[in-house]
Amino acid sequence: MSYNGCDFWDAGVAMTASAGRLHSAASITSPYDGNPLDLTIFVSCYNEEAFIEGTLKTIAEAMRAIGKTYEIIVIDDCSKDGSALSPQIRR
Repeated sequence: MSYNGCDFWDAGVAMTASAGRLHSAASITSPYDGNPLDLTIFVSCYNEEAFIEGTLKTIAEAMRAIGKTYEIIVIDDCSKDGSALSPQIRR
């Protein structure tokens, strides 16, 4: 993968057979070729069922307002509530 002439990945990729059925080396090393993102946002989530949908909606609205392309990665740390089942997270 390269961006502005800089290479970001110069190592080999080793995958298990299971991972190989779901992914290719190219999709791992160059996931955004042809579809670049301006920003990746990580949201930590632990027992946030009551708040996570509102948080994700607020982030999405802010990104639209500033015209940036983005992805949101929610990291659920074994919540005991329904945080990980939120329809907003499952998309």
